[in-house]
Amino acid sequence: MSIQQKYTFDTFPKWAMPALINDDTSDLNERAEKLLNEFLARYDDVVCWDFEPEVFDDNDFRNYPLFGLATDCCTIHGYIQSVTE
Repeated sequence: MSIQQKYTFDTFPKWAMPALINDDTSDLNERAEKLLNEFLARYDDVVCWDFEPEVFDDNDFRNYPLFGLATDCCTIHGYIQSVTE
C-alpha cells in the first residue's frame, strides 16, 4: 500500500485548521464543529491532511468557503491509501 494525494481544496476556512491538523476543537463553537465534522465525513477515505504553510502569510478572503460563512481560506491536501500491486 502507498499513500497518494487525492483531494485539493483551496477554500478551506483557516479558522478550522487547528481542528483539522491538531484535532484541537477548543476554539470552535458547536455549529463550526458540526460543519467541520460534516466535511470530514464526506472525505472519510483520507488518512492524512496537509496544508500549504505559505498561504497563512497572505489574506485570502473568500465569499464561498467549503463550509461556513465568508472568511480567510487556505489550501489543504487530502491523502488516501491506495492499493498497488
